[in-house]
Amino acid sequence: MKNQRSETEGTYPIVKEKMIETFGEQNIQIKLKTFNNASTQFISNNIISELSKEDADLIILEPFILL
Repeated sequence: MKNQRSETEGTYPIVKEKMIETFGEQNIQIKLKTFNNASTQFISNNIISELSKEDADLIILEPFILL
């Protein structure tokens, strides 16, 4: 599920801009995945296995909300 606000608010736009500045737009592809879970739900639902299937060299996780 894609959250349109996440693409324009929070840390994502800043991180994306800095990654492109650092590595160059031709050298990096950036995707946003939004999960509406607390950290315990993220772990118990084994969502990390979904992320590990991505063909990614680097995965950055924004800190979770504690509930």
